Amino acid sequence: MKSFRLVLLSSVIMMPAIASAQTSDDPSNVGIQDIVVTAQKRSERLQDVPASITALSAESLEAGGITSAMDLPKSTPGLTFGSTAVWTNFYMRGIGTSIANAGAQSPVAFYVDGVYLSDTAAIALGLDDVERVEILKGPQGTLYGRNALGGAINVITRQPPEGLDVRVKASVGNFDNRQVTGYIGVGDEKIGANFTINRHLRDGYYKNVAGGADLNDLDNLSMRGKIRFTPTDDIELTVAADYSLQKGGGPGTTNLVYASDGTVVPTGVLFGGIVPTKPWETSITGDVSSRARDEGLSLTGRFGLGSVDLVSVTSIRDFKVKHGVDFDATNATVAEWRSNTFRRQFSQELQLLSNGDGPFNWITGLYYLHDKAGMSPFNYNNFGSTGLPFGTNILINTKVKGDSYAAFAEGTYDINDEFSVIVGARYSKDKLNHYDARQTVTLAPPNPPIEVVNFDSSGAKKSWDAFTPKVTLKYDRPEGLYYITASKGYSSGLFNITNIAPTRELDIPVDPQRMDALEVGAKWQLFNNSVQVNLAGFYYKIKDLQTFQIAGNATTTFENAGAKIKGIDMDVLWQVSPYLNIRGAFEILDGKYRDYQNAGIYVLNTNQGIGTSCNGVPGTTPLDSGCPASVDLSGQRLLRSPKFTSTVGFDYTVPFVPEDSGKVVFTGNWNHSSSYLVSVNASIVSPKYDMFSAAMKYTSPDERWSFSLWGNNLSNAKYYTTGGDGNYGRAIMLNAPRMYGITAGVDF
Repeated sequence: MKSFRLVLLSSVIMMPAIASAQTSDDPSNVGIQDIVVTAQKRSERLQDVPASITALSAESLEAGGITSAMDLPKSTPGLTFGSTAVWTNFYMRGIGTSIANAGAQSPVAFYVDGVYLSDTAAIALGLDDVERVEILKGPQGTLYGRNALGGAINVITRQPPEGLDVRVKASVGNFDNRQVTGYIGVGDEKIGANFTINRHLRDGYYKNVAGGADLNDLDNLSMRGKIRFTPTDDIELTVAADYSLQKGGGPGTTNLVYASDGTVVPTGVLFGGIVPTKPWETSITGDVSSRARDEGLSLTGRFGLGSVDLVSVTSIRDFKVKHGVDFDATNATVAEWRSNTFRRQFSQELQLLSNGDGPFNWITGLYYLHDKAGMSPFNYNNFGSTGLPFGTNILINTKVKGDSYAAFAEGTYDINDEFSVIVGARYSKDKLNHYDARQTVTLAPPNPPIEVVNFDSSGAKKSWDAFTPKVTLKYDRPEGLYYITASKGYSSGLFNITNIAPTRELDIPVDPQRMDALEVGAKWQLFNNSVQVNLAGFYYKIKDLQTFQIAGNATTTFENAGAKIKGIDMDVLWQVSPYLNIRGAFEILDGKYRDYQNAGIYVLNTNQGIGTSCNGVPGTTPLDSGCPASVDLSGQRLLRSPKFTSTVGFDYTVPFVPEDSGKVVFTGNWNHSSSYLVSVNASIVSPKYDMFSAAMKYTSPDERWSFSLWGNNLSNAKYYTTGGDGNYGRAIMLNAPRMYGITAGVDF
């Protein structure tokens, strides 16, 4: 990839968004202006697409204080995220996964300019140069494939302009926050290029009471860009590249003291460790720094072939990260690990689309993904520094590679001016190979160490296939549209790459997730299109929901469960006047495990410090504060599935400011979430919260420069981005606290 970096630094640049968010230039078109999306692989008005979609323009992202992908839940009720170490997993309408390792795959697919990002650690990208973000709710098994069980998130970056466009933006804020973004774009109708660079520094907001450095700081550099060639009206080629380097100390976690009488405490406390008592405090020791490098290169072509268009998207990506975790989450040296992980992917998609004006429009295509990931090595120290006879050191080298193939087709037939039917299907084939799986366990502190485990299960293989159809009936009326969709979704099975089996035959992967879904919705445009209301009800039945649990010594177990989910979404946009817009959305969600017997959980070690094991469980120690157990969780609510989430926001342009004096705009956003589970046995519940953000922006009369005052999470709301049980206690990590600052921008 070295040659690729040289290409990037000499300004070869990033990938196409074939269509962009558009508004009408017709002055007689009053009311809310149209947004054009490409969620269904072709340009369509958002209000004409029979699906639940949230579309966020660059202006909407700025107004909502959304600067990274992890901020997207602020604008989208029903979308939450969880994080473990460097991995981030989105949950949409209750569909997500807590599985976090180098081979993990999120059932909410994440795309940037049409390229699928397979690694869940790579999706925490900044949104500093995007044109819009499209959030598709519900299974997208036909057009987006195997890992869009819960939905898909499309990030569409800025296209090269015709002419010259130069922009610089700088921000400063609390926690010594400093960020600078530079953008340059130049071109004409035949060729264009753009380049964006972003540098972001911030001190940690987790105070380390053990005396070490504060955690969750930022030291990020990112670059991306595109070169667009349009030699004729029928040919468009775009070369795209991106590079990011993220460094920091963290994440900061807090180990919860959960037995008030002191009979059961986090294991680290027994060795002199302390547990902080205030929010955004930690007592972690050891090397918990991280360094993640992500880079990609792509070529996208669109070719007009008369009555059809051919689209080709070719991409390679490379991701590497080094990070450490203080597993006992105290300042005692009880359990720590460090890991070097990697992920490489190559993907190729071909689409053939009709472009006529007749009653029948269609798209068909082929997709291929080669994906390779692993940990090389993974080092884990379990009581190894305490001098106790049951201390162990674990060394794991583990790699997995897979090939995914798919063929898909979807067609829309307009029966008449009111009724349309959409029929689509996708066939997927996945092949996985756990080709390097070795684990060594040695006793500590003997010198030389005594080897007690030496597993090598390399060569385990498994393949799956799936057929995921979709049928939509659409009914158009003057006030809007009504639709009903029945579909299936699928997410591939996985090998457990952090719990090595003794032999190849015993290395059994977790089964694929499969879902039957039904959605009924309506999209209304009312009162001369000054009000838009989108409503959807949905019902999901899931077989073999993939679940995850820490197995004690930082290794993991995978399990399958059944689930049922039902709920209602509503989005409202009201243009009160030319100066005031009000937007609101909510989701009511009821998601429960339908069949989850023999679920792996942790319970309190009521005999802590007594005997030779943890409540009699083999392979544990008497000092463990949590003991593994098995229970029936059928009927319990799903993880990260709050019963009610909502958002309300506004933007108000001050009408009494003369035009020759510039423009002043106030924005505000309120987000609410009820409480939700973050661990499978209901022991850790993230509290309900209300979060407020606001900004005031002044723009000069010629719109060449601007100045903003902003604040995010002004209410200092607290919720858990990480939470889990283990042998050493119950640990949580909080969201970012109150952030505020000023931003200045100049357009040359």
